[in-house]
Amino acid sequence: MAENFEAYKKVLQTLENDSLQKKDTEYIGKAMDKLETCFMTVFWNTILKRTNQTSKMLQSETIDLCTAVALLQSLYQYFAEQRSQEKFAHFFARGKMLCGATGFSEKRLRRSKRTPDDTSDTGIVFNAEDRIGFKHTSQSWALMNDLNRRIEAHSSTENRFVFLRDSSESESLRKLTNFYSVDWILLKRLLKNGIDGDLSLIN
Repeated sequence: MAENFEAYKKVLQTLENDSLQKKDTEYIGKAMDKLETCFMTVFWNTILKRTNQTSKMLQSETIDLCTAVALLQSLYQYFAEQRSQEKFAHFFARGKMLCGATGFSEKRLRRSKRTPDDTSDTGIVFNAEDRIGFKHTSQSWALMNDLNRRIEAHSSTENRFVFLRDSSESESLRKLTNFYSVDWILLKRLLKNGIDGDLSLIN
């Protein structure tokens, strides 16, 4: 969407002439004029492009488990890099270029109903940039946490096959044979008696 942002806005402007869609298109159009929308558009465009590249490589018919885990770890590191202040400034600058806005819009401060034991302190008040910065960081964390769970799930299996990429890892092979010890015994029995032999061997 980031690459075709202006094209989308022109389509919305055209649809505003349609009385049946005018209300919805005006709402979307106003949202696209806000720096918050442009900022998150640039951020998610960056994330999704890299994720799509990784996804395509993971779908390769020739990829092995070790490479797959390495790709996920690389993607995790990439997500972590997007949380930096430098990247925030980059998304901020790119967002301004998209919509022409100079700053984030301030939201009216909502005050909760006071109770007798409340203090006179106003509490912590975030400005617009802090609010977007928090959203940017929290979404990055959510992506990293989800990806980390996938990495951990695949890594436990990948660690059993380290010997496939490092022949000196004899310990990995020993652990693998121990983990699948029951399966090795069954396979030996099947090979000895014939794969099409008595299926009672499985029990």
